[in-house]
Amino acid sequence: MDELLKINLNIAERLYPMKIRPEEERKLRNSAELVNSLINKYKKAYSQKDVQDLLAMSCLQIASELKEVEERNDANKMKEEINVIIQEINDFNIEKKNSTA
Repeated sequence: MDELLKINLNIAERLYPMKIRPEEERKLRNSAELVNSLINKYKKAYSQKDVQDLLAMSCLQIASELKEVEERNDANKMKEEINVIIQEINDFNIEKKNSTA
């Protein structure tokens, strides 16, 4: 079994101790950095907000962007499936044309 790595992630000036697989470290540190940068962005824009509000706003932005990516991926899959069907129809029409010639 892989050894777990103990790390501390700083999010909104609080440390979160975690045990993770070593290959997850970079992704998690980058994610924490993203959350902190969004918190700082909202902190500058809305000086009266508390940390809970800043975290909620950051979370909402990240979730919204994730949904956009998911929707794009679904649309791309649909386009690929449509292209396969179109190709199959074209192949069928070519075969039908060749068999009647």
